[in-house]
Amino acid sequence: MKKYGIWFCTLFLIGLFFTCTEAIAADSSFTPGVINFSRDEYRGASQNWSVCQDSTGFIFVANSNGLLEYDGFHWTLYPSHGGNIIRAVACGPQGRIYSSGYRELGYWSRNGYGKLDYTSLNSLADSLFNQNVEFWKIVILGNKVLFQSFTQLLIYENGKILQLISGTL
Repeated sequence: MKKYGIWFCTLFLIGLFFTCTEAIAADSSFTPGVINFSRDEYRGASQNWSVCQDSTGFIFVANSNGLLEYDGFHWTLYPSHGGNIIRAVACGPQGRIYSSGYRELGYWSRNGYGKLDYTSLNSLADSLFNQNVEFWKIVILGNKVLFQSFTQLLIYENGKILQLISGTL
């Protein structure tokens, strides 16, 4: 009887060891899984330029056809303002998603139905645009939003846009 008890305990401990080892390995893995999506799945153009994740976990992608939103289950395409390519996207405070492209600056915010609406900032910036300017990067520093092209750096703050740099960067 004691012989079977020792074997049972030994097998039980070995089984427990492997179960715990697998559980610990799964919990200590901080590398997220990678999922590749085809363009048929996200229903946008084949070129994606920039990506950000907001505080709720939603993913936003600057795409040649507009702004892509991924909630973890479904993709939604919001066509760009004027049909232009969106080159940059940045997730900012108050749930705003800033985007930019060819002679275009603006932000997206949720309406009462949970969908994104676009607000163009061009009325504030149009007089500052260099000819054929395209904004490729957005950086958010506190309540300042910086829009960068190859020749300009514009700052959006307190409802105004100021030009910090114009010329060759």
